[in-house]
Amino acid sequence: MNNWRTRFLGIWLLLAVILAAGCEQQVAEPPAAQEEPAGPQDLRAEMESQFGTAWFGVYFQGDQKSGYARITVGEGEFDDQPAYVTSMAMNARMQMLGVEQPMDIAQDRYYALTGELLGLEMTTRTVMGKGEFSGKVEGDELVIESTLGGDTRTRRYPKPDESLESVLAAFRLLREGGPGESVQYEVFDVMAQGPVRMTTRLTEFETRLIDGVETRIGVFETTYQGMGVTSTEYVTETGELLETTVAQMFTLRREPEKVARDVRHSFDVLRASIIEIDRDLGDAANVRSLKLELSGIPAGIELVEDDRQKIERTGEEGPDARYAVSLTRATTPDQPPTLPMDVDDPEIARWLEPSTFAQSDHPDIQKLAAEIVGETTDSFAAARRIQQWVYDNLRKEALAAIPNAVDVMNQRRGACTEHSILFVALARAAGIPTRQVVGIGYSRPMGGFGYHAWIEVWAGQWVAMDPTWGENLAGATHVKFGIGDTESMGVVAGLVGSLEIKVLELETD
Repeated sequence: MNNWRTRFLGIWLLLAVILAAGCEQQVAEPPAAQEEPAGPQDLRAEMESQFGTAWFGVYFQGDQKSGYARITVGEGEFDDQPAYVTSMAMNARMQMLGVEQPMDIAQDRYYALTGELLGLEMTTRTVMGKGEFSGKVEGDELVIESTLGGDTRTRRYPKPDESLESVLAAFRLLREGGPGESVQYEVFDVMAQGPVRMTTRLTEFETRLIDGVETRIGVFETTYQGMGVTSTEYVTETGELLETTVAQMFTLRREPEKVARDVRHSFDVLRASIIEIDRDLGDAANVRSLKLELSGIPAGIELVEDDRQKIERTGEEGPDARYAVSLTRATTPDQPPTLPMDVDDPEIARWLEPSTFAQSDHPDIQKLAAEIVGETTDSFAAARRIQQWVYDNLRKEALAAIPNAVDVMNQRRGACTEHSILFVALARAAGIPTRQVVGIGYSRPMGGFGYHAWIEVWAGQWVAMDPTWGENLAGATHVKFGIGDTESMGVVAGLVGSLEIKVLELETD
């Protein structure tokens, strides 16, 4: 049962590595109501059937082993009360342009014996350092304390509609449901900083030969609503997860512990994530305008239209739809506001707020921002200074990490996500509304488009800039899919392995 939650670890592991290459959430229906909620004794019987530990090999693109995962279900305590505990740990090793890097993620979730979520703990370890998150349900709130870069902060969220009862509903489809039936449930995702609605549908039953015995297997498809991500699971009728594939690229395969932990090589995920195109665009800085045809965009992911990106759908709707995307360079704002900026619009003002990953209120971030901006009062001129500083002072290095601004400031290295999150924090500290953007960008050395992150600043209008590539005005080879801080990376996960690009028109200087 708890195996369904393991996919969240897979998504953030996948995102952390593919976004190094190129360098809002939908309202869902509530979970289906259960006709007769299980009592504690019924729940205990179902939980006991899941007790134990399972091991998995971690694979990219089907056969490239890069790590292992462990999942344990059992009993324990949380805040001095008995609880069911689901524990998940993933250890991966990836090649990033020839350099092997570790990325380890572990998460424990605690549930009352009646099924309600009590709290959670999560730890990440990457080349950027350690991140720690702990959460506890207090009344009608979930209180999350995070420690990143030595900076600890607390945020409060509405209590999520997450329980063992809702997730066990998917397991019950194996015993009581039929192909085509589905259930909906909610899981709070620490990295996304909020709840994610999921729909799991039983697509079919098949028979596999396991240890010489014909075994009936349920095949499930799970959709992460608002993220455009789907996963496929193969589960025995007793609830044992045999295999799960996320976003057509990342697979957990059940193996004996000794086999799972035997990882003799790492996989260069950067080159595997490049989207090849049918012509050379030359130097991206010289591209004045570009028109692309995009296909393979999953349901739930939408291209963002703005001043520099125009969208036209061609052909049918649905998974076979094609989109003509017309792109131009960002333009210099006509009348940038002066600093300090008076922002009345709440939709703009919210991009001044510190966040878990962009700690713009941290004293070291504020001090550095003041030093960079100096006496400059022109908001766009100040943003250009920040862009130049980030570009000049961060060593360009592909990292398997989920970055935060304080760690990046201290280590001064990284790829697009590191450059972007530090820029966001510095600009907000300087009083400039700033948001991270995720999508794809053209990389001539890699021979195609890679998953990429850049930023937009408010200077009387939203202006795209790219601190990774040193662009005060982001070029025409940036295709935008999502807006936010680190949590916006979830949009990119749904594109992995499915997006196709064709060049329709190209104008260069």
